[in-house]
Formats: sequence, C-alpha cells, structure tokens
Amino acid sequence: EQLRTDLKAMQREYGLYDIETQLASYFDLIGEVTVNLIQSEIRLDLLDQSVSESNQAYIRALREFETLQRKLDDVYRDENRENLLLNITELPDAISEYLYLDQSLEIQQEIQKFILPIYEQAKMEEIKAIPSVSVVDAPEVAPVKDRPRRSIMVILTFISTFLLVTVGFIGELVWKNNRELIDYLRS
Repeated sequence: EQLRTDLKAMQREYGLYDIETQLASYFDLIGEVTVNLIQSEIRLDLLDQSVSESNQAYIRALREFETLQRKLDDVYRDENRENLLLNITELPDAISEYLYLDQSLEIQQEIQKFILPIYEQAKMEEIKAIPSVSVVDAPEVAPVKDRPRRSIMVILTFISTFLLVTVGFIGELVWKNNRELIDYLRS
C-alpha cells in the first residue's frame, strides 16, 4: 500500500501519469516543432540571400523563426505541472523513480500471487488440525451415586398424589352433601 502511495506522490510531483504515452507525445511534439524550426530557418536563409532585411517577407520569416525557437525552448524547459509536457531536465530522475516504484509494485504483486494461496492453505490446515473434541480431565467412576436421589423423589410423589386424591374426595363429598343447598342458591 505504501508503494502505491509513493507512486501517486511521484506522479503528482513530476506530472507523469502514463509515461509511455506522455514520452511518445512529448518527443513527437519536440520533433514536430524542430522540423518546423528547421523549415523556418531554411526559408529565412533563402530570403536572406534573395531579399533585403527590411522586406516584409523576411521580417515575417524572422519572427516565425524566433517564435518557433522560443516555443522549442519552452517545450524543453516547461516547469508548469498543469501542462502534460515534461521538463527535460527532470526527466531522467522522474523516469528512474517511476521505473523503480513500478518495478517494486510489480514484484510485490507477484509475491502476493505466490504467497496468498499458501496462506489460505495454511489457514485451512490449521482449522483441520484443531480437534473437534478435546478431553479436559480423565473420566472417573463415582464410588457412590450422588444424584438424583430416587427415594426422596418417590416419597414426594407419593405424598403429593395422596394429597391430590384426598382433596378430590373431600371436594366430591362436599358437593354431594350440599347439592340441595347449591341447587337452592342457583334458583
């Protein structure tokens, strides 16, 4: 991640974004301006031999030659980062740094391509190696049964059943003995 950040910072610093395209365009521009400069210089030499220096055609050719010369110097020494033109004096350092960072980034990506499957495989093997059942203590047979206490459960069940049956019989007896009173109260 640090290499990507360094590469972005370097690209902003030198104005390099797509180095191959920019260099091709840059050298095409220099070649084109140089060709125009040479043609202008040839025209100026021809006019110098055939007309006087006060002639309008000669003055125009001289201005064109001087303008092309200034433009070529501007192209070589462009300091403005807003332009996509490159500064020829900074170009060796910029290309060297760009290639170093790009190469480091490619190496890191290749290492990740190689290591990532190994890392995933190691994680899977670690999961497989963890036992699903682990013995904490060795089992021991108890000398005396501790719980549940069946005798207490049987006695409590017998007592609760006896109480429920007794309450049921008493309720039925009260119902039968007081049936006349209940019928009288209902009416």
